Amino acid sequence: MVASIGLLYGYIFKIETQEYLPYLAAGFFAWGLISILIGEGCQTFINAEGLIKQLNVPLSIHAYRILWSNLLTAAHTI
Repeated sequence: MVASIGLLYGYIFKIETQEYLPYLAAGFFAWGLISILIGEGCQTFINAEGLIKQLNVPLSIHAYRILWSNLLTAAHTI
């Protein structure tokens, strides 16, 4: 996806693809991470309802669990 969009936009805007592709890839990666963190962050306590009712742990544990999961996925994506 990055290669096709990079080549297309590089041609349209007359930009060197060697200079443009790293910025485009980094932007897609950063936006994807932010988007998934916001999306799953909104559902954190709803999805962890059963654990919240059963376990006596701080609520921040559930937020850290989602954050860690997404950071591992991002590391794999890199």
